[in-house]
Amino acid sequence: QNGCDWARLETFVKKLVTKDGFTDVYTISGPLWLPCDNVPLPPEAKYSAVPWKMLQFPIIGETGVAVPTHLFKVVVAEKAGEQPLVGAFVMPNRPLLDFKPLAEYQAEIEDIESQSGLQIFNKLNRQQTLDLCQKTGCRTSEWALQKYWRHYGRLQSAKSQREVDALWKVAEEQGYSNNAVLRKLYRQRKGIDKSTSADDMNPATCPDSGG
Repeated sequence: QNGCDWARLETFVKKLVTKDGFTDVYTISGPLWLPCDNVPLPPEAKYSAVPWKMLQFPIIGETGVAVPTHLFKVVVAEKAGEQPLVGAFVMPNRPLLDFKPLAEYQAEIEDIESQSGLQIFNKLNRQQTLDLCQKTGCRTSEWALQKYWRHYGRLQSAKSQREVDALWKVAEEQGYSNNAVLRKLYRQRKGIDKSTSADDMNPATCPDSGG
């Protein structure tokens, strides 16, 4: 995750101090386990009087580490004499196939508190704060490393050989086909190199829904 969109968010937070002139910036980050919208429900769900959703995540390693489906970050940025700015973000913990503005990942702090069981900046008067993205734009650019990771995520998530070939052609055109890790994944997806599966290289959480 940190190779792409989460790294964009972290870079934006650092820029608040280094370039945007905020004197104090506070963050809280953590994992979330959220239901998946596109996981099939069991047959009994259709007879239930209440809505059903399914929670799906891998457990890895000998000690059984539960891999979160999502990650959250809450940011408070302050300047002397001005109202604090607050932003809360939630991102899926999987390769994200498309470049989206950070503002599209915004969430409500209250929802994150409910989902995580945490109290976040509970001494902060939220009625006296302003929206971080409305005031700053939450703008970031996509650099070469992030584009590489997006190529990786798209190859990993491809659902057919035709899609793999089309994605590899784009990678070649953009100059990423000489990357050893990307080439290894391409060979694996083509069935040439079966030493490592795509799932082993980056375990999926919620199935990708194309965004």
